Amino acid sequence: MQFDTHLHWETLLKAADDWKAALDGVEFPWLVWSVDEDWAYVQQKMVSDAGWTPVVGFDPRAGAPKKLTPDAILIDFNKHLQLPIVYMHLPIDFIFHFAPRMAFFHSDLIIRPDKMRWLSELFKDLPDGEIAMTNLTKIKNPFLQKLLVRPFKLFELAGCITRGASQDIFDKGCSMWQGWAFHPNCPDEAEFNKRLKKHWDHGAGLLYWQKRYGGKVTIIQEHFLDEGHFSRTSKDNFKVISDNNENRNTGLDLRSNYNVYELAQAFGIKSD
Repeated sequence: MQFDTHLHWETLLKAADDWKAALDGVEFPWLVWSVDEDWAYVQQKMVSDAGWTPVVGFDPRAGAPKKLTPDAILIDFNKHLQLPIVYMHLPIDFIFHFAPRMAFFHSDLIIRPDKMRWLSELFKDLPDGEIAMTNLTKIKNPFLQKLLVRPFKLFELAGCITRGASQDIFDKGCSMWQGWAFHPNCPDEAEFNKRLKKHWDHGAGLLYWQKRYGGKVTIIQEHFLDEGHFSRTSKDNFKVISDNNENRNTGLDLRSNYNVYELAQAFGIKSD
């Protein structure tokens, strides 16, 4: 997701009213973003078994998944917006408006049960006003590797954002989205020009919130989760099928490379 002039806060917050109603009384929601129904189902099982409530959103290109765990809550985050492509980053920016905290992870991530239990406890114990996110260490692009001399973004491979932190991030004009410098709450032109010099990608705005404003972040080491990250950036034998740009179809890539139920069995996840 990136900032676009036709998206207004009033429209987004009105949409978030529906999300809030759907999650009324849910203490520990975990966002599962469906780009492929079977991958999303395995992730729902992971979340349920860890003691959280799966909140299932979906890329409109994939459609609403029909395969849901009994405790899953399906939300059409795109109902009011009608965008052609929607990433999980859309609702993450508005956690303060609809949930006490929300955990999330990439659609291409499988996590062993013992590691899910560890993440569950970490996220449940996270004080309000703080976040937990993966750091970024593994990347194939030689140009971007040079940027890793200093961190340039927090990585949404897995994470959790509390309501207080989400509100503070929003108020200070930072964001999970791409192009976060264009956030309408950016305080002034001088700050905008400063932000333009920073990295533009997803998660860079959260790193800026940490460094510039003292935001409290618990880092989850990428290598802790990397074995289950089945993506073009993590697996050398990954065959790229879809476009390598903002139109990337992660579901198509995943289906073309893996059988998620075989992976789940190998990782000790009960998916039946």
